[in-house]
Amino acid sequence: MRFTEVLSKTALEQAELISSKQISSEELVKATLERLDALNPKFNAFVTLFHRRALRDAKAKDAAVRRGEKLPAFHGVPIGVKDLNFVRFSRTRMGSAGSLPFLSPMDDRSAASVRRGGFVILGKTATSEVGALPVTEPDIHPPTKNPWNLGHTSGGSSGGAAAAVAAHLLPIAHGSDGGGSVRLPSAFCHLFGHKASRGRIPNAFGRPDQEIIYTCGPLAHSVEDAATLLDILARLDIGKPHWAPAPSEPYRAAIARAPGKLRVRFTTFTPLTATDPEIAEGVVRVAKLLAAE
Repeated sequence: MRFTEVLSKTALEQAELISSKQISSEELVKATLERLDALNPKFNAFVTLFHRRALRDAKAKDAAVRRGEKLPAFHGVPIGVKDLNFVRFSRTRMGSAGSLPFLSPMDDRSAASVRRGGFVILGKTATSEVGALPVTEPDIHPPTKNPWNLGHTSGGSSGGAAAAVAAHLLPIAHGSDGGGSVRLPSAFCHLFGHKASRGRIPNAFGRPDQEIIYTCGPLAHSVEDAATLLDILARLDIGKPHWAPAPSEPYRAAIARAPGKLRVRFTTFTPLTATDPEIAEGVVRVAKLLAAE
């Protein structure tokens, strides 16, 4: 199997290839890093790559496969973590020239959950300055570009994550969302992104989060990939959900069921600015299509 084909597979498909010993995590991570080295300058999706560290981790994942250990869902699969989050022994710049690069001695809760899911963290993905803008164009690096059209933005603030997945630099990525920072880049880059309900995912920094509106979430090509990562971020895979009411089943299982009749609300109004008529027309058209189902 050619690795150009492997790199276009979903994260769960890649995990299956690793667990069945059709490929090794080391081979997959090496091929992914080579693609990143070649193409990241074109998209500016990553701000930091962990070459040696990622390859060491991949070798350890392969050793676990050889020992016949029970493997987590994404064992040996590469991922990126947004540069608003802390990854142990790496610097966090938060997209800002005004913040001192913080070298964290440990993972935050979100990065720790990603590791528990079996991923190999390849580096930190680009974000808008302190995650505040809907485009990823901070002063510390060139703008993050949309792989579908290099003249367009990939969105923000999880723009690096979206660009990386859309360009098949990664099969799935970690992001975070307060006012649209996963949902906007996912929409701009033709991906599936999800912001979980408040209280579903523990706050990455251990803060009391009953009134915090931002939360971490997945960006992926596959709904199944995203649902499985959501289970991991929400700790449903270890039976310890956060303070939101526990769902009746894992999200990966829930997506296999037909949802039944749904009520979908929408608006074309925002108090921030006038809505472009073409955009409003498109939203109404989609709403009518959904109503006709």
